[in-house]
Amino acid sequence: MNGIARYLHAILLFGLGLGCGDTQQGPSAEGPPFLSATINGQPWSPDPGDALAAVVGPDLVSLQAHRDLGDGGSEMLSIVLVTSEPFRLANYRLAGHASFAQLVLSSPLDSLVFFTTGAAHPGSLSITGANSTDSVVSGLFAFEGYDRSSGEVRLVRGQFRVRYQGIGP
Repeated sequence: MNGIARYLHAILLFGLGLGCGDTQQGPSAEGPPFLSATINGQPWSPDPGDALAAVVGPDLVSLQAHRDLGDGGSEMLSIVLVTSEPFRLANYRLAGHASFAQLVLSSPLDSLVFFTTGAAHPGSLSITGANSTDSVVSGLFAFEGYDRSSGEVRLVRGQFRVRYQGIGP
Protein backbone atom coordinates (compact mmCIF):
# COMPACT_ATOMS: atom_id res chain seq x y z
CA MET A 1 0.00 0.00 0.00
CA ASN A 2 1.47 3.39 -0.88
CA GLY A 3 2.02 6.25 1.62
CA ILE A 4 -1.22 8.02 0.65
CA ALA A 5 -3.27 4.93 1.37
CA ARG A 6 -1.56 4.47 4.75
CA TYR A 7 -2.36 8.12 5.56
CA LEU A 8 -6.00 7.58 4.56
CA HIS A 9 -6.11 4.44 6.73
CA ALA A 10 -5.07 6.48 9.76
CA ILE A 11 -7.60 9.23 9.01
CA LEU A 12 -10.47 6.84 8.46
CA LEU A 13 -10.42 4.99 11.79
CA PHE A 14 -13.73 5.77 13.46
CA GLY A 15 -15.63 4.31 16.43
CA LEU A 16 -18.73 2.27 15.73
CA GLY A 17 -21.96 1.68 17.63
CA LEU A 18 -23.05 -1.94 17.96
CA GLY A 19 -26.43 -3.25 16.87
CA CYS A 20 -27.73 -6.78 17.03
CA GLY A 21 -30.12 -8.89 15.07
CA ASP A 22 -30.45 -11.90 12.84
CA THR A 23 -27.72 -12.34 10.26
CA GLN A 24 -28.48 -12.06 6.55
CA GLN A 25 -27.53 -14.53 3.84
CA GLY A 26 -24.00 -13.75 2.65
CA PRO A 27 -20.79 -15.46 1.63
CA SER A 28 -19.53 -18.33 3.76
CA ALA A 29 -16.13 -18.32 5.45
CA GLU A 30 -14.99 -21.06 3.04
CA GLY A 31 -13.26 -20.20 -0.24
CA PRO A 32 -10.74 -17.70 -1.57
CA PRO A 33 -10.52 -14.15 -0.14
CA PHE A 34 -12.35 -11.34 -1.96
CA LEU A 35 -14.07 -8.01 -1.47
CA SER A 36 -16.54 -6.63 -3.99
CA ALA A 37 -18.76 -3.59 -3.80
CA THR A 38 -20.88 -1.16 -5.73
CA ILE A 39 -20.67 2.61 -5.30
CA ASN A 40 -23.90 4.22 -6.53
CA GLY A 41 -24.59 1.02 -8.47
CA GLN A 42 -21.19 0.97 -10.23
CA PRO A 43 -18.84 -1.98 -9.58
CA TRP A 44 -15.89 -1.28 -7.28
CA SER A 45 -13.03 -3.63 -6.40
CA PRO A 46 -9.85 -3.02 -4.47
CA ASP A 47 -6.43 -3.62 -5.94
CA PRO A 48 -5.66 -7.38 -5.98
CA GLY A 49 -4.73 -8.58 -2.51
CA ASP A 50 -5.51 -5.18 -0.96
CA ALA A 51 -8.49 -6.04 1.26
CA LEU A 52 -7.70 -6.62 4.90
CA ALA A 53 -9.54 -7.29 8.12
CA ALA A 54 -7.51 -6.58 11.24
CA VAL A 55 -8.11 -7.01 14.94
CA VAL A 56 -6.52 -3.73 16.01
CA GLY A 57 -7.08 -4.12 19.75
CA PRO A 58 -9.24 -6.07 22.19
CA ASP A 59 -12.41 -4.22 21.09
CA LEU A 60 -11.59 -2.86 17.61
CA VAL A 61 -11.87 -4.57 14.21
CA SER A 62 -11.07 -2.81 10.94
CA LEU A 63 -12.04 -3.79 7.38
CA GLN A 64 -10.02 -1.82 4.82
CA ALA A 65 -9.74 -1.93 1.04
CA HIS A 66 -7.74 0.34 -1.27
CA ARG A 67 -7.73 0.99 -5.01
CA ASP A 68 -5.11 2.98 -6.93
CA LEU A 69 -6.72 5.21 -9.57
CA GLY A 70 -3.48 5.93 -11.42
CA ASP A 71 -2.18 9.48 -11.85
CA GLY A 72 -1.58 9.58 -8.06
CA GLY A 73 -5.23 9.19 -7.03
CA SER A 74 -6.69 6.49 -4.84
CA GLU A 75 -9.88 5.33 -3.13
CA MET A 76 -10.29 3.73 0.29
CA LEU A 77 -13.20 1.82 1.78
CA SER A 78 -13.06 1.66 5.58
CA ILE A 79 -15.37 0.04 8.13
CA VAL A 80 -14.39 -0.04 11.79
CA LEU A 81 -16.26 -2.11 14.33
CA VAL A 82 -16.04 -1.62 18.10
CA THR A 83 -17.05 -4.89 19.75
CA SER A 84 -15.64 -7.34 22.25
CA GLU A 85 -16.87 -10.24 20.07
CA PRO A 86 -15.42 -9.31 16.67
CA PHE A 87 -16.51 -12.32 14.67
CA ARG A 88 -19.85 -13.22 16.21
CA LEU A 89 -22.44 -13.91 13.50
CA ALA A 90 -24.65 -10.82 13.85
CA ASN A 91 -25.78 -7.55 12.30
CA TYR A 92 -23.97 -4.39 13.38
CA ARG A 93 -25.26 -0.85 12.90
CA LEU A 94 -22.92 1.58 11.14
CA ALA A 95 -23.79 5.11 12.25
CA GLY A 96 -20.97 7.60 11.82
CA HIS A 97 -18.24 5.06 11.33
CA ALA A 98 -18.00 3.63 7.85
CA SER A 99 -16.52 5.63 5.01
CA PHE A 100 -15.55 5.73 1.39
CA ALA A 101 -12.82 8.23 0.55
CA GLN A 102 -11.59 9.49 -2.80
CA LEU A 103 -8.23 11.19 -3.18
CA VAL A 104 -7.71 12.68 -6.63
CA LEU A 105 -4.33 14.24 -7.39
CA SER A 106 -4.82 16.17 -10.56
CA SER A 107 -3.96 19.60 -11.90
CA PRO A 108 -4.80 22.22 -10.99
CA LEU A 109 -6.57 21.13 -7.76
CA ASP A 110 -6.12 18.03 -5.65
CA SER A 111 -9.20 16.82 -3.82
CA LEU A 112 -9.92 14.57 -0.88
CA VAL A 113 -13.58 13.74 -0.34
CA PHE A 114 -14.95 11.65 2.56
CA PHE A 115 -18.35 9.99 2.32
CA THR A 116 -19.16 8.91 5.89
CA THR A 117 -22.13 7.44 7.71
CA GLY A 118 -24.07 9.32 10.38
CA ALA A 119 -27.41 9.39 12.18
CA ALA A 120 -29.23 10.53 9.03
CA HIS A 121 -27.12 8.31 6.76
CA PRO A 122 -26.80 4.91 8.48
CA GLY A 123 -25.56 1.54 7.38
CA SER A 124 -25.04 -2.03 8.49
CA LEU A 125 -22.43 -4.75 8.56
CA SER A 126 -23.50 -8.40 8.79
CA ILE A 127 -20.98 -11.04 9.76
CA THR A 128 -22.29 -14.15 7.98
CA GLY A 129 -19.35 -16.51 8.39
CA ALA A 130 -16.28 -16.89 10.57
CA ASN A 131 -13.55 -19.49 10.81
CA SER A 132 -11.18 -18.78 13.70
CA THR A 133 -8.93 -21.75 12.81
CA ASP A 134 -8.15 -20.25 9.38
CA SER A 135 -8.54 -16.59 10.50
CA VAL A 136 -11.30 -15.89 7.95
CA VAL A 137 -14.37 -13.71 8.29
CA SER A 138 -17.10 -13.06 5.70
CA GLY A 139 -20.15 -10.88 5.43
CA LEU A 140 -22.15 -8.09 3.84
CA PHE A 141 -22.14 -4.31 4.26
CA ALA A 142 -24.29 -1.44 3.08
CA PHE A 143 -24.23 2.24 3.94
CA GLU A 144 -25.02 5.74 2.76
CA GLY A 145 -21.82 7.77 2.71
CA TYR A 146 -22.49 11.50 3.06
CA ASP A 147 -20.03 14.26 2.13
CA ARG A 148 -20.62 17.13 4.56
CA SER A 149 -19.06 19.79 2.32
CA SER A 150 -21.09 19.07 -0.84
CA GLY A 151 -24.12 17.21 0.54
CA GLU A 152 -23.50 14.43 -2.00
CA VAL A 153 -24.47 10.89 -0.96
CA ARG A 154 -22.81 7.68 -2.16
CA LEU A 155 -24.63 4.37 -1.76
CA VAL A 156 -22.10 1.67 -0.89
CA ARG A 157 -22.99 -2.04 -0.86
CA GLY A 158 -20.76 -5.05 -0.86
CA GLN A 159 -19.64 -8.41 0.41
CA PHE A 160 -16.34 -9.87 1.53
CA ARG A 161 -14.40 -12.91 2.63
CA VAL A 162 -11.02 -11.93 4.02
CA ARG A 163 -8.31 -13.28 6.26
CA TYR A 164 -7.85 -11.27 9.42
CA GLN A 165 -4.74 -10.58 11.37
CA GLY A 166 -3.87 -9.12 14.73
CA ILE A 167 -2.23 -5.70 14.92
CA GLY A 168 -0.91 -4.10 18.08
CA PRO A 169 -0.51 -5.48 21.59
